[in-house]
Amino acid sequence: LAVGGTFAAAGAALMAALLARWVSRPLRRLESAAAELGSGQLATRARSVHGPPEVRELAATFDEMADRIERLVDGQRAFLAFADRGLCAAGYEHAV
Repeated sequence: LAVGGTFAAAGAALMAALLARWVSRPLRRLESAAAELGSGQLATRARSVHGPPEVRELAATFDEMADRIERLVDGQRAFLAFADRGLCAAGYEHAV
């Protein structure tokens, strides 16, 4: 009986370790993508991570947010470039 209990405990520990890895690996990838995005790498995406449905949904939401941020920043850059050209044409050199 003691041997059976030892095997059961070892099996449970192995299953717990595999489950923890299944959950933590995609979360580390998501954390890395968030750090890259935060450092200004606007093309960074979590892509399709594996793991529990909640983690996959979080990664998809992160990617949607990153898409919106990248579009907003690109739009602001385009506006500034347009405004700078307009001001240069009006005689104000490198005003923006």
